Amino acid sequence: STKGVVTAKKAGKATITVTSKKNKKAKAKVKITVKAKPKKTTPKPTPTKPKKAIVIYFTRGENIENAEEVYNKLASGNPESGYVNEGQTPIDAMTSASVLKDSAGKITGNNGLLAEWIAGALNTKTYSIRTKTLYPKTKKETQTIVQDQEMAMGIDPDVEECTEDLSQYDVVYLGFPNWHGQPPRALYTFMKENNLDGKTIVPFSSC
Repeated sequence: STKGVVTAKKAGKATITVTSKKNKKAKAKVKITVKAKPKKTTPKPTPTKPKKAIVIYFTRGENIENAEEVYNKLASGNPESGYVNEGQTPIDAMTSASVLKDSAGKITGNNGLLAEWIAGALNTKTYSIRTKTLYPKTKKETQTIVQDQEMAMGIDPDVEECTEDLSQYDVVYLGFPNWHGQPPRALYTFMKENNLDGKTIVPFSSC
């Protein structure tokens, strides 16, 4: 401009020669470089890692002595003290006693079946919490141990060492029955021995 303001037209290099009006011999050259404006780019979103889940459960049907025998007696519907109450139908007996079979024919319990269904919906695996010492086969004897020893004395039964690498899971579906108003104490043992910090816990129960 007449005031000496230089406006860039496009990116590139140029040499500007400045000449004095009064003294044509007085000249000066200035080299300039015009850089193009950087293009605005939208940062790509960081892909979210899908959360990995596992279904962990405790069920009486997998933690009692002679589970196969108990199941067969329940399935037959024959009344016998500690197995089936007088007047119960086979389906009532099997439901109330929590000794069932899963889709593969394995002895389990109500929470075992729930775990199987949840794992099937999530396309993931299950893990069964097992006590090192099995509970008696009758519910009455089991209740005596649970009430008189575990609950009254605060005893947590020993459980088998977990064979799953739980560090690879973000979500834990945790299933258990209701034993006298609280989860079985085997569940407490499992949680003390296995670090679930930072994971999302989704509890479920057959009760």
